[in-house]
Amino acid sequence: MFSSHNTFNPNTDMPSLRGKTVLVTGGNNGLGLQSVRHFAAAGAKVYMCSRSVSKAEQAIQSLSKPSSAADPDTEPPSSPSFSNIHILQLDLSSLEAIKTAARQFLSENDRLDILMLNAGIMAQPPCLTADGYEAQFGTNYLGHAALARLLLPVLTRTAEQQPGSDVRVVTLTSVAQQWLAPAAGMLLDRVGSDMDDLGPWGRYGHSKLANVYFAKGLAARSPGRILSVAVHPGGVRGTKLHDAAMNTTGNWVQRTLMAVGERFMAPVEEGVRGQLWASVADRGEVGTGRVYYPVGREHKGRELMNDKEQIDRLWEWTEKELVRRGF
Repeated sequence: MFSSHNTFNPNTDMPSLRGKTVLVTGGNNGLGLQSVRHFAAAGAKVYMCSRSVSKAEQAIQSLSKPSSAADPDTEPPSSPSFSNIHILQLDLSSLEAIKTAARQFLSENDRLDILMLNAGIMAQPPCLTADGYEAQFGTNYLGHAALARLLLPVLTRTAEQQPGSDVRVVTLTSVAQQWLAPAAGMLLDRVGSDMDDLGPWGRYGHSKLANVYFAKGLAARSPGRILSVAVHPGGVRGTKLHDAAMNTTGNWVQRTLMAVGERFMAPVEEGVRGQLWASVADRGEVGTGRVYYPVGREHKGRELMNDKEQIDRLWEWTEKELVRRGF
């Protein structure tokens, strides 16, 4: 369909998604909103997940206006009505809220073709979710894992029963999983604490390594049915994560890297290409269980990223934890 590397343009290379259903977490801003824009323009029924319904409504209204991008290659060629976008209230830091959102989605749909686990928080001060988990791990990883667990049956049915289906789960990660996560990997005996000693970036890297493990674990458990990948979008400015990162205190090395790195960050209209590529590229180009850096470049990663023992341990811990929580 198109080259895997660098040339993918969602304005010209998105296939028709008519008849398909897509769910995007964190869909009301940043990369999530741009993903919603392109999925909807391609004809999919799109669920925009957001903690705030009013902010989601404002986000949908904003889609009919030209974006800030001046480059026509990054600006959608038309402004559809976007009547195919549906709002789903979702707070990933609350397991009860996740159950409620999943019930609503399942009551309205009998298929799900693309699940994009895009939402996230970055470099937050030490705190816990309402359920008592370290906030970044609980939101970025466990909240998404809980949602995916509840939606896995409809994903599987879509893959097995819907003609021409191509079911995918695209999980957002970060280069932080490689450089900032603890050297020991998953600290599962500590996720019930605020993990203050790791610092805001260490906790972020820990959560994003967990996302890689989730993508690989799901791929291993659904061979041939659901394509599961992790995507690092690259440095992207103009998102809430970016704004939070720039306002976060860290050691001088981290602050310097952020300040220098901002000069090389892409706008959201450009940064979204990687996750959209992973969502729609030909299956022969996208390998399940793999990690991709922008755009469509497989990232082999270090040994820790591919540690099967850690991947399986996190999966088993998550299953037990969610069962204990009534999932």
